[in-house]
Amino acid sequence: GLVGSVHHQRGPHLFSARGTFLLQGDPGISMLGMDAGLLYGRAASTNWGHASAGAGMAYTWSEDTGDDAQTLGVPVQAQVYVAIPYTPLGVSLGGFGNANAERLFGGVTAGLVLGNLR
Repeated sequence: GLVGSVHHQRGPHLFSARGTFLLQGDPGISMLGMDAGLLYGRAASTNWGHASAGAGMAYTWSEDTGDDAQTLGVPVQAQVYVAIPYTPLGVSLGGFGNANAERLFGGVTAGLVLGNLR
């Protein structure tokens, strides 16, 4: 799947726009679900990196046994970013999910961060 998000932090307040696109591969590749939402959360930054968590509201679409379901969901996400000393690079580990009336889904993310988030 794919997860993309854009964040704006003002003090401890974190405002995010997030989208997810999930696939399942058994027995063939098919669409599992997607969401697009706005989240509010809290964040803390230190010399070593950054930690944040948030929740919000999202439009959610899922496909289960050939039926399309569209509903509102509650997206959640959390992320920890650890800086690599003396570089503008870091590594991140996070989790995301969506609680809704049709199909719960979630996952884990890992990545490389470019830029100074401290």
